[in-house]
Amino acid sequence: MALSTEKNVDAIVYCTGYLYSFPFLSSLDPPLITDGSHVENLYQHVFYRPDPTLAFPVLNQRVIPFPMAEAQAAVMARVWSGRLQLPSEEEMASWESETKDETERGRDFHLLQFPKDADYLNMLHDWASSVDDNDVVQENGSQQDEDRNTAPNGHKPMQNGHSSRKGKEPPYWGGKEYWMRAR
Repeated sequence: MALSTEKNVDAIVYCTGYLYSFPFLSSLDPPLITDGSHVENLYQHVFYRPDPTLAFPVLNQRVIPFPMAEAQAAVMARVWSGRLQLPSEEEMASWESETKDETERGRDFHLLQFPKDADYLNMLHDWASSVDDNDVVQENGSQQDEDRNTAPNGHKPMQNGHSSRKGKEPPYWGGKEYWMRAR
């Protein structure tokens, strides 16, 4: 095998990995980015801890992006509508610290290699589904309004394309989806 030499090379692209960068958000304190290995100060890879109205869906690597985005969006919608509460800032910081410790201090922080991606997706489903219909009814109307809108067979009518006031059910992966994802 003979060695060859390339000449007149315009550019060399040196790819060593994935670095996160949000220069348009560099004024945030505490910062989102320090060394670029991951996004800092997030809870559950989504919510910016100091101001949870800022969210970063689908930062994770090695995931199936569309179901992940749908599940994270369901949680974001419920948090922002007040139907789900985030834990205290201390609990959110603890989650981030524990996750960093499990992932080489951040290098693989957002890496959810199977089966972690499927487990995380199902956790998001369960979290979003933990909204209590009764709590939502009390916020949005009276029980009398709810009774009036219930069919004789006990079924609730579709509201904005959803079968309950909880909102659209996010994806959940069962045995079949785990099997397909593993392959």
